[in-house]
Amino acid sequence: MDKIWVYTLVILVGALCAAGDVSIYQWTRTNRAAWWVLSCVLWIVAATLFGYVLGLKYFSLSIGVVVSLISHSLVVLVIDRAYYGTRLNVLQWTAVAMAIITLSLLELGKSQEVALQQKMTRHNNATK
Repeated sequence: MDKIWVYTLVILVGALCAAGDVSIYQWTRTNRAAWWVLSCVLWIVAATLFGYVLGLKYFSLSIGVVVSLISHSLVVLVIDRAYYGTRLNVLQWTAVAMAIITLSLLELGKSQEVALQQKMTRHNNATK
């Protein structure tokens, strides 16, 4: 499975969840049921897409959840800044940087895992 495709889907899951968060936030501000319904639809679509991503078996469950939550959080951060004018302090920006580093380390770990599996497969095939 192409990792760019998988990460694109995970970012889409994050964006859908973030849109659901923004919709529920709008519901709390306006008390209009349409915002609540929209948030439910967005979250159901996001959960279904996330299930599809897990079915691709690129990530384990735990890594898939961590990656999607980081993606979700980064998208919410961008929306919150763009639409509501929220500003982060230095400590909060440090946390964002750590999240990006976390994604990098998770992908590095995945690359090493794949390399080890390929090596084991070659070894098993050679000993048959």
